[in-house]
Amino acid sequence: MHIRISELNPEIKTPQIILFNRIKTKSIAYNTAKPISAAETKALLQKMVKACLEDDGVGLAAPQINIFKQLFIIREMDGENKPLERFIAYFNPEWRAVAEDGKEEGIEGCLSVPGLPFEVSRWKTIDATWWELQEDGSFVERKERFTGYKARVFQHEHAHLRARSIVDDGKPHGDDRLIAEDKKQQKVLNTGANLKNKAVKVSGGASGARPKYS
Repeated sequence: MHIRISELNPEIKTPQIILFNRIKTKSIAYNTAKPISAAETKALLQKMVKACLEDDGVGLAAPQINIFKQLFIIREMDGENKPLERFIAYFNPEWRAVAEDGKEEGIEGCLSVPGLPFEVSRWKTIDATWWELQEDGSFVERKERFTGYKARVFQHEHAHLRARSIVDDGKPHGDDRLIAEDKKQQKVLNTGANLKNKAVKVSGGASGARPKYS
């Protein structure tokens, strides 16, 4: 299902994004054998899009707004990785690495880890599967091979469904002084004293800076 930014309901409130250290449980799968309420699910997806756009992200997993279901959204990009005006919802997403393509390091940010970027190694290419919600509330299975930026974002969002984040999968990126300052800021915000230099902000890789994602 596509969620277009221009069609967002202004009456739907933007939910607060929770911090990574509160995402402690794995998410529950949707029962794709039975139709669900399309109207209620569209409202949830619009909440997710609003939360994502609030901080200029390009992706968000449901656990980040305290909904522990296997669902995330990713903003569509054009051929030059410039953001388009729509998001795609991925229900019960899974992926398998195309191992022969190997891994690459990239700089990632996370809306649940406010601070500095982390350097994360991800598979360059993955075979992704997910279920797509239809207008009548039923589901259709989809399969696609993703590479590069889309593969990285998919892996990033999927980690949240397993109660993981860039804190678990990467290492801090940036100047030691800035990291120290970020730790002080995190304590002031009362986000936890055990953040271990946890970070955020833009994403990237060999191809350069990109918008931050969840």
